[in-house]
Amino acid sequence: MLSDDSSEEDEPISVPTQHAVTHGDVDMGGGGGLDDDNEEDASAADDPTKGKHPKLRRLYAAARKEPWNIDAWLNFIYEVQQSFQHVEEARPFYVIFLEQFPTSAYWWKQYADHEWRANQLENVREIFNKALHELKLPHVDLWSFYLQFTKSTVMDVLTDASSPEDKKRARQTMAEAFETALDRVGMSIHSNGIWTQYLHFLKDDKEPTAIFSIRKVFQRALSIPIFHLDTLWKEYEQFEKAIPNNEVLAQNVFKVLRPKVDAAKAIFKDRKALIDAWNQWIEFELANPERVERPKWKAKVRYALESCLACRRFSAEVWFQYAMLELPDVAAASAVFRLAVAAMPQSCLVRFAFADHLETHALVDDARAVYEAALEAHPSAITYITYMRFARRAFGNK
Repeated sequence: MLSDDSSEEDEPISVPTQHAVTHGDVDMGGGGGLDDDNEEDASAADDPTKGKHPKLRRLYAAARKEPWNIDAWLNFIYEVQQSFQHVEEARPFYVIFLEQFPTSAYWWKQYADHEWRANQLENVREIFNKALHELKLPHVDLWSFYLQFTKSTVMDVLTDASSPEDKKRARQTMAEAFETALDRVGMSIHSNGIWTQYLHFLKDDKEPTAIFSIRKVFQRALSIPIFHLDTLWKEYEQFEKAIPNNEVLAQNVFKVLRPKVDAAKAIFKDRKALIDAWNQWIEFELANPERVERPKWKAKVRYALESCLACRRFSAEVWFQYAMLELPDVAAASAVFRLAVAAMPQSCLVRFAFADHLETHALVDDARAVYEAALEAHPSAITYITYMRFARRAFGNK
C-alpha cells in the first residue's frame, strides 16, 4: 500500500498510452502459448537476445511483435533483471526498453541503480543527464535518487584531510543539485522529502551566514502546497526560536508567513484531489489559484503538462497545450513541437500544428521543412494537399 506522500500515484512505472494493448495472458513462467513465429522472429540476425536463454528470447519476441503491449515489455525487462546480475549484460536491454518507453522514470531509476551497483559512475551520470535534463522527466523519486547519488559521489568522499576549498566546492555542487531538483519538481505535492533533505544539508553548514539560507528555504517550502506542511511549520518555529535574541523578529515573521502556509494547505487539498485527473489538474493550474506572478505560474503549468505527458506521451492535445503555454517565446514553443514530433512521428496532426505555428510566425522556410519531412516520412494525399495549400499561401503560384 502506498503511503500518503507516495509519489508513485502520479508518476508511472510504465507509460500507458491509447495505443497500448494489454494482454493478461503473457506467460511469465515459461512463455507457453506464444505463437511459433515469435521464435522465428527472435532468431533474426539483428536480434539482441540471440544466444541468450530461450525464455528471454520468447519474451522479447512477444514484446517486439506487439510493441505497445506494456505487459509483454514488463515481462521481458523483469526477466532481464532476474537473468543478468552484471550490468554489462543487462545494459543493451535497458536501452531497448527505454527507447520504447522513454518517459518511464521508474525504469530509468532501475537502470541507473544497476549501473551504480556496478560502480559505473560515468554511466550513471549519463543516465541522469538523459532522463532529467534531456527528457526533463518530472519524477520526484528519480530526482531524489539523483540527489542521493550526488551526495554519495560529492559529499561522502570528503575526509578530515580534505582541504577547505574542496569542502566548499563540494557543498556548492550539492546545493546546486538541490536547487536544480527543486526548480524541476519542487512544486509537486510529493516534493516534501527533497525540501526536508535540503534543509538538513543546510543545517550541517557551520558558517555563520547559513542561518539566512536555512530561513529562506524554510519560507520557500512553506509557501508551496506539499505534504506535511504542519510538521514543517513546527520545525520552522523551533528553528527561529532557537536563535538567540530573535523573539521579536520571529513573531513578526510568523505573523506574515502563517497566512501563506494556510493558503498553501488549502490549495494542497484541491491539488491532491485533482492529481489523477490530468485535464482537470491542468485547467486548475491554468486558472492560477495561488495568484503567483507569471514566471511561477508558467512553471506550475509546465510541471502539470510534463507530468501528464509522462503518462500520455501520445496525446496531441496535451503537446499542443504545452506548446501554446510557451508562447510568445516562439523558439520555446518550437522546441516543444519538436519533442511532440519525436514522440509521435506518425501523427500528421502534430506535424501540421508545428508547421502552422512556424508559418504563423513568418518562419515559412522552417514550415516548409516540416511539411517536406512529413512527406518523406509518411507520404499521403492529405499531407500533400495540406503542403500544397501552404505553398500557395507562402509562395504564391511560383
